[in-house]
Amino acid sequence: MAGANGVFPKPFESDSRYDHLDVTLRSGDLMRLDVGCECEHYQGGLGRTIPISGRYTEEQKEVWNIFVAAYHKVANEMKEGLTEDQAFEIWRSELQRQGEAAKTSLAKEAVANWSERKNVPYWQMHTMNLDAGYIEGPLRAGMVIDFEPIASIGGQGYYLEDMYLIGKTGAEVLTPGVPYSAEEIEAFLAPKQ
Repeated sequence: MAGANGVFPKPFESDSRYDHLDVTLRSGDLMRLDVGCECEHYQGGLGRTIPISGRYTEEQKEVWNIFVAAYHKVANEMKEGLTEDQAFEIWRSELQRQGEAAKTSLAKEAVANWSERKNVPYWQMHTMNLDAGYIEGPLRAGMVIDFEPIASIGGQGYYLEDMYLIGKTGAEVLTPGVPYSAEEIEAFLAPKQ
């Protein structure tokens, strides 16, 4: 899902036909990379937003790194008892803190837009068991969840997903070793010598 096709709810249109949203990939577009697996009743998933060209524009880079900082702030606070509403407030607070130093107009617009829950309807935490589902009530120790904020700005989608095992005092990321920041993703995508 790249460019405008990566902006929710457009990706849902691919559920019935995988080739329905075929487009020519263009430099400057962002791609929603969503990887999942299912094996013997285990389901897993992780995702990132990557630049088609291998490099983010300066605006995309700033927006993505602010998005990632807010993501990490929530991930560091995940533990038994946290609700999705509390998690979003942590997200909002970190977005606004990061936005104080934002330089590009797109980053400033993203922070203002994404700070209101109604503007990010696909921002979510969900279960990942036999089937993905909504979390009812606060997080509980022993749950495996996906933290998957989904947002858009400037006609492009921003998406990040990891799986976490919730504990009483914190959470363990079950999808380690995948790059987060724009700089890490660009380095990962760079041609290998």
